[in-house]
Amino acid sequence: RCAAMKHKKSSLTTQFGLLLVLSAAAAILLFCSVYFGGGALLTEYFDKTNFQERLTEKRILNLQQYVEKNNLSALDAAKLSLWTKKEPLILMEIYRANVLLYTSSVPEELYNGQNDALTPYYEWVSYYDVQFADGPAEVVIYANDTYRWFTNLTIGSLILSLLTFLFVFLWGSRGLVRYICELSAEIEAMESGDLDVPITQKGNHELSY
Repeated sequence: RCAAMKHKKSSLTTQFGLLLVLSAAAAILLFCSVYFGGGALLTEYFDKTNFQERLTEKRILNLQQYVEKNNLSALDAAKLSLWTKKEPLILMEIYRANVLLYTSSVPEELYNGQNDALTPYYEWVSYYDVQFADGPAEVVIYANDTYRWFTNLTIGSLILSLLTFLFVFLWGSRGLVRYICELSAEIEAMESGDLDVPITQKGNHELSY
């Protein structure tokens, strides 16, 4: 009885439960490390290289070429909307003398150049000069090209975490699986008539007693 107390068996359910917890902890730890560490590196890179600013300037150049090619005025809302739909933009606005002439957030029929309301000038907003057929105007582009990088980082972190969970769980259960295969082979040998086959006892669970 004392020996039985010293070698108190642990249920397979408990062992697999602990293995699942360990696998989940390893997966969560890896996800946090990759996601937050990678996010910090991406943020630092974007800040140092002016990533978003360079892409915005490239779009402004593309818009200028589009305007010149089609001889557009700042009030050609329909054709301007065609250009914005081809670009991954959040919002584009066109101003002249602090008057909003066009915004991609409002249906074209609501903006016909009759808006006379002055808008405040924000120092934190980047205004780009674009030459239209009816004269120069200031263009503001809002975009978030870093979003897809962080989205890919999230997806990659989840995939790595899932693979880590599977690896840890399979690695932790390999001994039990091997033992079950050994028992299966020994039982098959006994069923075939070889009663002298020894039954292997490993571990500290129901199968070993």
